[in-house]
Amino acid sequence: LNSLATALPATTSVFPHLERLLLEIDSSDFNDSQRQARLAAFNSGLRQELALVQLPPSHTITLTARKGQLPITVASSSDEPVKVLLQVTSDKLKIPGADTAGTATYTMELHKGDNPLVLSVAARTAGAFPLHLTVLSPDVNLTIATSTITIQSTALSGVGVVLAVGAALFLVVWWIRHAIRSRRATKGPRPTAE
Repeated sequence: LNSLATALPATTSVFPHLERLLLEIDSSDFNDSQRQARLAAFNSGLRQELALVQLPPSHTITLTARKGQLPITVASSSDEPVKVLLQVTSDKLKIPGADTAGTATYTMELHKGDNPLVLSVAARTAGAFPLHLTVLSPDVNLTIATSTITIQSTALSGVGVVLAVGAALFLVVWWIRHAIRSRRATKGPRPTAE
């Protein structure tokens, strides 16, 4: 509850309502079933607040060049501004501001509707790999939403290009040598002079 409070404005009515339910759970004025009902109401209220912030569902984004722009949209249904941290993690992408584990964290203030963020990234390798998205409370103790996007990189790295060109040259040289040997074999042996 304290972590949720760090995401909401000081004037919110959400926090006092949930706090009251939480405090009533320990009250000696209620029996066990009434306490359970208040705990269920608290959990339901907390889940409803967290559900107001949503990440895009799992889908695939294709990068056709080594570097590109990744659009990420965090949607909010809350009537109040919500302060969050967006954590982006990938070990196959170079992300601006990422630490050694490949995680970058961005501070966002979400307003009702779509809140876009465009990341400039560079693929370290070709292939398909996950990009993990996590929305956290500002104190990082509460996970609000998570999603995983698949990044499909079709661009070849510098090493990949060198290997592909080398393999092509090897095949061309092999084919030429094979063709020359085949012609010599079909002509038969040369006659010897006496």
